Formats: sequence, structure tokens, C-alpha cells
Amino acid sequence: MTDPDGPAPPPKTRADGYGANQLYKHMGITYEQFQRAREQGLIPAPQHPGRTRTRWTQQQADDLAARAREIVQMLKPYPIGAGKVAALLAERTGLDVQWTDVQRLSEMSLLPVVDWFTKGRRSYALYDPDQLVLITDDVIDDVVADRELWIAGSVPEDELLARLGWTAEELAAVAAERRIRAGRLNRWAVEDVDALTSDPELDERVRGERQVTSDRGATILEIRLTDFRHMVDAGWIPRVDYVPKEIGRGETVEVPLYRVADIEAMREQRFVDWDALHDAEPGQKSPLLVDAWARKQIIKGREVQRLADELGTLHGIDVEARLDTTRHHFWRLRWPTHAGRRRTPTPTAWEVGMIIATDPRLEPWADDIVLEPYDPAAPTPTTPAGTTGTGPTEENA
Repeated sequence: MTDPDGPAPPPKTRADGYGANQLYKHMGITYEQFQRAREQGLIPAPQHPGRTRTRWTQQQADDLAARAREIVQMLKPYPIGAGKVAALLAERTGLDVQWTDVQRLSEMSLLPVVDWFTKGRRSYALYDPDQLVLITDDVIDDVVADRELWIAGSVPEDELLARLGWTAEELAAVAAERRIRAGRLNRWAVEDVDALTSDPELDERVRGERQVTSDRGATILEIRLTDFRHMVDAGWIPRVDYVPKEIGRGETVEVPLYRVADIEAMREQRFVDWDALHDAEPGQKSPLLVDAWARKQIIKGREVQRLADELGTLHGIDVEARLDTTRHHFWRLRWPTHAGRRRTPTPTAWEVGMIIATDPRLEPWADDIVLEPYDPAAPTPTTPAGTTGTGPTEENA
């Protein structure tokens, strides 16, 4: 039996040392405090002579346990986010401090970012709470007042877009053109908002530059899709771009796009019988094919654009086929005189003229096709006036 009045039993020792979980309990602190102490260099490296050197010796454990309170007092607080900083400053000053005010203090070099926290695809700045005592209440008051003044004299971007009826990309393009931009909190100054919303010509230009599919184009003109496509074939409404569209598993097609301004301009063309187009029933022959002149323009346009596609595919170049808007029966065919890094020669005007002259579907329109090969490196086309696609003659051979 042990004598209760005898000497106290010796403290327990671990010959195999202490692991991290055993050491923080031996010190009488929390695991979170232990981890922070290690990160801040307050816990020495393990020195137990085991093979892995991942355990602390008995002497180390006892020394750390004796200094546990001192170590906890030396711990630096973890960095905190802008929201918590704002809450601390609001509690201290009684002001309506927002997280954006904390960002402003950081921009003023009064509250440096000490770390970053990443969640998903976003990263958030972290700040040292001990630095807050260095920021005076007057500075915080000024920052809050500046924000409230800016909010009173500005409009959020989503509200501006709603008032304009524009997309964010359209607004960005106009802003770059006019050398204006959003300010803090992605808000726009009232004077810039007034200038943008009170300019009908600007609004018409922005809307006119939009690109739409043929379905939307037919809706704008209030005609059938088939009649819209005839107008495209005739060159009256040029294609300006293409967008890929998935039509099946792993299969896509290139869908052509058209400028709204070009579509709207068609309304002014008097050679189109708009009444007939608006009244056309599904399945009815297009009024554009009934009119002899319009039918010829459609057929010619199809053939010229077919030629451009074939030349482009054969030589790996971009061949532009565009109707001359000043003379609606002339087509201009433009292509580079060489392609690729090796500057591989492409067809000459004479060679393309020969193709036109010997193709029975193109030959009737030879005099209406202007050929314009150009040097991509030159500031102007090599043949500004172009040559008609009549094949080799004494003039262009």
C-alpha cells in the first residue's frame, strides 16, 4: 500500500517522445493555439533521436509546458477578411463601415494585405487586426464620407445597362471610345450617365452594330426566313461573322451573323416590294424570285459567293465577296496575293478571270465582278480599281 504522506510519484515520462497531439495536451493548450505557435516559430523543431525526427523529447515537452502561458500571450492573431475588419472598425467608431471602406484603406497604404484566402475561383485579401490601432478615427470617418458622397453622385453599372438597354460589352466599347470608365464599386458618375443616356445617335449606332442570326434578321424585317436568305444571297445583307453552334454530340456548324444596321438599311431599298414580302404565306413562292431583276441578283450573288468559298477552301485563304453598295449589280472579290509564313502565291486576277470565263454559271456575270487581289503587307490594295472578271484580254492579260 502506498503511503499517502510519502513523496509524490515521479512525473510520467515518454521514452519514445511526444507527437503533436500528445505535446499540445501536455502543454495544456488547444490544438489551434499549438498550430499557430508552430507556424510562428514559437515551437522548436522535434529533436527526438528517432528515425523520423517528428517527435519532441521529454525535455522539450517539459520546457514547452512550463512556457505555455507565455507562448499563448506571444501568439499573433490570424489575419482576417475585409468584412471582419469593417465590423471591428464600425464597433470602434460607431460609423457605418463597409468592406469596401477597408479596401480603400488598403489602397491608401494604411492597411497592408498580409495574406490571401482562396475559395473557388475567387481570392480574398486578409489583414492583420493588430494594424487597426494605427488607423485614426478621423481617417475612417473621411473614407466613409467619401464613399457615401460617391454613391450619391453615381449609378451602379447594372442600373446604367438597364437604362441604356445595352450589354456590358457594348458599354465597355463606348466607354473606351469616350475615355470614360466606372469608378469605385463599379459605379458610373452621374455626368457620364447623363451624357450616354441623352445621345440618341449613339444609341442607334450601338444597336446597329449588334450582330444577329438570320432568324432574328427575318423577324426585324417582318418577313419569312426564306426571303431573308434570298436577300443574303443577293448580297443586300452581308454576312459579318460566324458563330459555332452545336447540332449533335461533338458536331458543330458555323452560323452566320448579320449587323442590325445592315438589316435595318434594307427597309429603305425601293427595289423591294415590301408589301408583297409582308403578305407572303408559308409555302408561297418568294416575291423576290417572281421579280425578274431581283431573281437575277440572287442567282448572281449565289454564284459569286460560291466562287469565293471554293477559292478560299482550295488555297487556304480568306476570299471576301461583297456587293458594291453604290452600284447594286457589281460584286467585289478580294483576296491576298500570298498566304502563310512562306508567302505562298495565290491566284492572280488573270487566273480567277479565267475561272469565271470558263464556268457557265459565272460567265454571264463576268462584267459584274470586280477582282481585287491585294498585298496583305501593303497599306492599300495592289489593284485599287480592280479588274472585271472577263478572263484574259489585251487589257488585263
